[in-house]
Amino acid sequence: MRHLFRISIVFSILIAFIFGQDKPKSILPGPERAEGDGPFKRLVIRGATVIDGSGA
Repeated sequence: MRHLFRISIVFSILIAFIFGQDKPKSILPGPERAEGDGPFKRLVIRGATVIDGSGA
């Protein structure tokens, strides 16, 4: 009985590894821009709340 249980656990783990893998996705290039500016060297955001994680 224990042997059957171990075999079923190993089989379940193998199935999870085999079918759980993602297929590599190719990244399609974006379309050419018809309008807009950029790229910029600096991003300025005004009127925002900064949360820096210091806990204060």
